Amino acid sequence: MGTTLDRLPIGGLGVIRQLTMNEELKQRAAAFGLRLGGKVKLLRRAPFGGPLVVAIGGTELLLRRALARGIAVELAA
Repeated sequence: MGTTLDRLPIGGLGVIRQLTMNEELKQRAAAFGLRLGGKVKLLRRAPFGGPLVVAIGGTELLLRRALARGIAVELAA
């Protein structure tokens, strides 16, 4: 089942399947560890449309929701 990172349930784990963004943002995302096949876990959502807190490996990141909408994930166990 697929969704985007901004719609992943809190505590949900997803595998990155597609990055829908321009090349500059793809490079920035890759520098954060957001790569195809990578696992990402949604930890928290800030209220009122604020950023998301995600874990990639042992690193926690804040991502803007607009960026998270461009990251397609498949739910993982």
